[in-house]
Amino acid sequence: MEDVGREVRRLREERGWSQAKLAAGADMAVSGISQIETGVRSPSAATLSKLARAFGVEVADLFPKAQAPLPLEVAEPAGHAGSEDQEKPPPVIVSLDPLRAHAELGDVEVVITRILKAVADGEISPEEGTKRVLDAVAA
Repeated sequence: MEDVGREVRRLREERGWSQAKLAAGADMAVSGISQIETGVRSPSAATLSKLARAFGVEVADLFPKAQAPLPLEVAEPAGHAGSEDQEKPPPVIVSLDPLRAHAELGDVEVVITRILKAVADGEISPEEGTKRVLDAVAA
């Protein structure tokens, strides 16, 4: 979730806000903003919702967009490191970034937005929402 912290900092600095101004707008402590921005603390689903509201953005906007092409590596198919005269199957392309392995980063954003709505509507607890968000990001 360090990427979220960097995005929170970027959004805050883009607006020319101090951490104190963001903290006041999000009804949080300045130390909490600092810990999120530096990656010391992962924001809960409720905190993500407060931050998004303070910035006037959707929660999904707190997650940075993929701007660079996906980093890929070519992996040798298992069990085929034999002699040169054997026909080898084509190499396998493997994504090095599990979050970006989704066809679209938007898939994760949609899941997180739905989880946060469920928390806001009281369908699930904030703790359960946090767990589900972390599971979605780790998937």
